[in-house]
Amino acid sequence: MELWDIYDINKEKTGRTIDRYGNEKLKEGEYHLVVQSTIINDDGKLLLGKRAEFKKIFHLCGNVLVAQQLREKHQYKQF
Repeated sequence: MELWDIYDINKEKTGRTIDRYGNEKLKEGEYHLVVQSTIINDDGKLLLGKRAEFKKIFHLCGNVLVAQQLREKHQYKQF
């Protein structure tokens, strides 16, 4: 089980959590935070992660952090 804290538009916790793999979906005006980091060495080369071969979508692709959520048609807002 992976529980997500739920936030409002102002990045304030609502006190609600949902199970990432459960049937419950985010309601209108609810968000969960996603963090992605980029590692760049002194030569300007990027270190990218690779998704596992067993993943249902975008397997063996690099740097696809939100692949499943995009497929589920969640909306994203940059804060």
